[in-house]
Amino acid sequence: MKNRFLSILLCLMTLIGCQNKSSFSEIFFNSECGLPCWNNLIPGQSIEDGFQDWIDKSPFIDGSTISKISDRGFFDAIYIINFKDIKVGSNLYYKDHKLYALWISGKLNISLKNLILAT
Repeated sequence: MKNRFLSILLCLMTLIGCQNKSSFSEIFFNSECGLPCWNNLIPGQSIEDGFQDWIDKSPFIDGSTISKISDRGFFDAIYIINFKDIKVGSNLYYKDHKLYALWISGKLNISLKNLILAT
């Protein structure tokens, strides 16, 4: 679990870009739960069957852009999603129908210092 959190943190740290900071902050730092949970997604606990419900309740996900890749070797499914109003996307990896990892990529506007302070 700690390795997954560190992977997510490392991914975010490498994605410093030039997008509206308030949009990034609103989506990523105002989560309804604490780490390693992010907006009610918990690695090792969130199940794939709850994915569509999560999308339907999420005000910051563009539901029309979701793609699912099934049976990709190690993972049961990979969901590719995009966020509304910012140039950021995410891959959610499911193994044994539980969330295994979350990868976020795109143009962000945050310094490494602020990212570390926020976590």
